[in-house]
Amino acid sequence: MRARAAGIGGCARWSYASQLLVECVGRRLGGALARADEAHGAAGHVEEPYLLIYGGVVAAPELADPIAGLIARVNTAMGPYRAGRTVPNFAADAESAYPPDALARLAAIKRQRDPKGVIRSNRPVSRL
Repeated sequence: MRARAAGIGGCARWSYASQLLVECVGRRLGGALARADEAHGAAGHVEEPYLLIYGGVVAAPELADPIAGLIARVNTAMGPYRAGRTVPNFAADAESAYPPDALARLAAIKRQRDPKGVIRSNRPVSRL
């Protein structure tokens, strides 16, 4: 726990020093979010004790590489503490948002309820 908290504190140092990461926040999780319950939906519960949120705004093209470099540094520093899971709110696609069994259930529902692919989302679930 102490190592994780220290790593999150290090993230804040990079953010203030560079002024390029607009957000670098560690959130403590737990409680109802950590308890397994079928009513919790496709993503289920979150066992991990912390959520680390970080990113930058590329306000000009020349900021893209420096921001990507800082994000890579945070990824490297936090690597030993990462669970490899991304909560759906921050996932790039459905495959990284949901475990394989949940994704299969969502795809089955998509085939049954939306066979023509009318319903759209930011993280589309394949009907395959």
